[in-house]
Amino acid sequence: MPDNQYLASVSSNPVFQKMVKRRHRMVWSLSSGVLAINILYILAMSFAPEQFSQSLLSEGYVTYGIFYYLLIILVGIAASAYYSWWSKYYYDPMRNELLASLEIEYKGGLND
Repeated sequence: MPDNQYLASVSSNPVFQKMVKRRHRMVWSLSSGVLAINILYILAMSFAPEQFSQSLLSEGYVTYGIFYYLLIILVGIAASAYYSWWSKYYYDPMRNELLASLEIEYKGGLND
């Protein structure tokens, strides 16, 4: 288990503080966006159920409500994919910079 001095040096490092700030901003932005889309969908279903209960095709079983919710699921998947991409190209290099600045050899995880 890391000692308190090590944890204090990591948490006071400017690279670590920058990482935390950027990650929180990204996570809250994506989470808020997906949550807002879900809330809008629920409100639209509440106030205009007749619009969402109409069939997408003339004699089909798929309604507009199902179609729109599938789009919302795809937005959630896209947000997850974007976060993974962002993490690989922006967050991981910052992590490597932090580890290099702390002179820690990283081999698949922090050595306790």
